[in-house]
Amino acid sequence: MRGLLPIRQAPIEIANLATAPLGQLHLLPASGGVYLATDTANRVWYIGLAGSIRERLRVHDRLPDFRKKGVTSIAWQPEADDKRCRELEKELIEFFHPPLNSQHNFNELPRTDLGLSPDAEIELFLRLKIQLKLIGLELEALKPNIVTHCEQAGGELAHQLGTIRYQTYPLWQFSEDVELLKRRFLQLQKEEKENGRAVVKSETTSPIAKLDGSAIISELAIRLSPLFETDVAEAAEEVETAEENDISFVSKTVGFGTRAEPLEEQTGSTVTGTR
Repeated sequence: MRGLLPIRQAPIEIANLATAPLGQLHLLPASGGVYLATDTANRVWYIGLAGSIRERLRVHDRLPDFRKKGVTSIAWQPEADDKRCRELEKELIEFFHPPLNSQHNFNELPRTDLGLSPDAEIELFLRLKIQLKLIGLELEALKPNIVTHCEQAGGELAHQLGTIRYQTYPLWQFSEDVELLKRRFLQLQKEEKENGRAVVKSETTSPIAKLDGSAIISELAIRLSPLFETDVAEAAEEVETAEENDISFVSKTVGFGTRAEPLEEQTGSTVTGTR
């Protein structure tokens, strides 16, 4: 992607680690390794090591601080070798800067060392969201032709980047009985949320971005300018004559006659059971 800054990579991916809710420490392993105290946004508040992670957390003197700061889960990386365990703990602390590992940082919020300034992180996040929006539109425009190419190739395309095949997905029309059950099910879910019978199993915190329409149009102009041998500045000036924040121009340009999806998107996944 054009002009995007590189992000420093974490020593380990938290999303790939096993986790246990803070309120169910008995689920932690009796074996040793490095553990990370995280919240609903996967921010790291504390990092430690132990010969038995379960026993260490059971009597941990920072548990009150974990709860105060909103820690919801303990993630861990198993490691039997003591030397490697200490090395990994050091690497993780240097990258994640967990506030509760130091009394001097106790009142700070977690922020990992991605190698970017706060302003650069915010701009990169929004630029990536814009790129994803445009990529999605371009993919939709390509799909009809790709199906044709697959059919011409006998059902599957082979390319140095990968293989492509197509699949037909049925859209079912169910009986009125099933539709009534679905509506009843949704109503019961709503009632249980309201009366307290349903409980929150876990939560996920994610940023929500509302993209600027003119920024998307400008990015589109940059993408299209090589195709039409048009100067980038001229292309941007032409598309800005479109109605303010009207992304239907974007849809039509990449092959759609309908309006694009709403610009406001939630970037995280939906609530999961165990994080």
